[in-house]
Amino acid sequence: MFELMIEDGRVAASNEVIRVVEGERVRLRWLANSEISIHLHGYDIEALLAPDLPTEWNFIANVTGRFPVEVHDSGASGHAAHDHHHSD
Repeated sequence: MFELMIEDGRVAASNEVIRVVEGERVRLRWLANSEISIHLHGYDIEALLAPDLPTEWNFIANVTGRFPVEVHDSGASGHAAHDHHHSD
């Protein structure tokens, strides 16, 4: 399981990219200190996180690689972080 913290609209540096192997069961547990929208590239999974309320995603990896976590500014346009790394 990956424990992912988002503080003040930013993903912790150690959590900016998720590495998975095809067929692996992936569990992501999110915790944010403010309301924020997140997106896992390559899987097109999105969620709106509530402050201090853990959110968990469970899925089977359908491809091996590195997938960036993107944080969307919850109140304005644009992205707080946006990176594109997709394969090892």
